[in-house]
Amino acid sequence: MKNLTHALKQRWPAVASALLVVTVVFAAGVTYKLWLPQVRSYFDGEKQAAVDPHAGHNHDEGKHDEHDHSHPGHVEESAIEFSVTGLKNIDFEPATVALSTFERSITLPAMVVERPGHSQIYSTAPMTGVVTRIYPVEGAAIEPGSPMFDIRLTHEELVNAQRSFLQTLESFDVVQREIDRLKAAGEGVIAGKRIIEQEYEQQKLQASLRAEQQALLLHGLKQEQIDGIRQTRHLLQSLTVFAPVHGHDEDACNEEHLFHVQQLPVKLGEQVSAGQLLCIV
Repeated sequence: MKNLTHALKQRWPAVASALLVVTVVFAAGVTYKLWLPQVRSYFDGEKQAAVDPHAGHNHDEGKHDEHDHSHPGHVEESAIEFSVTGLKNIDFEPATVALSTFERSITLPAMVVERPGHSQIYSTAPMTGVVTRIYPVEGAAIEPGSPMFDIRLTHEELVNAQRSFLQTLESFDVVQREIDRLKAAGEGVIAGKRIIEQEYEQQKLQASLRAEQQALLLHGLKQEQIDGIRQTRHLLQSLTVFAPVHGHDEDACNEEHLFHVQQLPVKLGEQVSAGQLLCIV
């Protein structure tokens, strides 16, 4: 019995050491996630210090900014570096982050309503005629100033006013040619008298042209159309009705403004009178 007790006393240190080793190994296996990263960081730092001869020295930060990886959030294991070719493959474009105005949009319940006298625009026929072409369709979106209708003019008073204006233009040209011929023929009492008579006739024709031009403007023709009759010496047979021009403040409407054709009551080939409704936008 004494021999057994003596043997246990001699082996107790070895048994205790074995139990201690087993306990340490078990604890290390359970808590390795806590201490293993710190141990790796320590040994990585030792290796970097051994490789970098400048480790531990205080050098100019501007010269070694590219080697400073000790900033918060930098982990060598999770860092990704791209080559120039890799950046081109992913269509990388560098951008500068700067302070700017922050805009936030919110959603509110609302209802779009029409403003009487502003939301709807009535497009009417400027003169009497026959609709020969309709450009838009009902429900379409059209740009401001785009063509909408072609109308062949049939109003008798307008045709007579244009014809009178054209006849006066031709008479004015005849008188002008006669004055040029008399001046080229030479000086004399008879020639001088004829020139005075023709110049007086020319002045009367100029007055008639001004009056007839004002009459055409009252009939609805534009100055550009009257000038076209004067240059081409052809009566205006048709006209084009255009969409209204967007007259709102540009700062209040940054996007492109379009008109919506709400109603299109007129038909192709229909006889329309001056002031008759063509469409509502």
